[in-house]
Amino acid sequence: MKKMRVLMCLAGLLVTGTTLGAMPILIGPVIPYADKDVGNENVQNECDWNKRMPDQLVRNSEGKLRLETPENAESAPSRLELLTTALHTIGGGGLTGPKWIALSGSLYQDGLLAASFTALRRTMRGSFSGCKTLVSLSEELSGDILEWLENPVMDAKLGDQK
Repeated sequence: MKKMRVLMCLAGLLVTGTTLGAMPILIGPVIPYADKDVGNENVQNECDWNKRMPDQLVRNSEGKLRLETPENAESAPSRLELLTTALHTIGGGGLTGPKWIALSGSLYQDGLLAASFTALRRTMRGSFSGCKTLVSLSEELSGDILEWLENPVMDAKLGDQK
């Protein structure tokens, strides 16, 4: 009976593509801005979308991702680095024009770049709060990134860049 349970577990691992001893991909707790001109100072100081998004990615990754301090993530065998390259938001919903977030991502395996992407999500609507709009856009980007992690490739275009 015990052998049967072990065989059933191993069969389940093979069907789901999970390997014994597979290490999760580490990701930092905050997605940094490429520079001070991405968005603006108010957005960078007041909006927390870039702290929420790593948590959401980990929660929805089915164990593939794990949060780690930036220092530990940099030395990890597998790590995903995300960077905010462009961002625009303003409160007022659909009355204030387009809003967007653009990210770049790099997946490292054993210290070498293994895959990469650029991602963009935009909306004409949004919330009356600029920060809430960024949270909504980051949720969409999270789904795009998790889908890409199923088959990561170099120079992928995600989200509204497809």
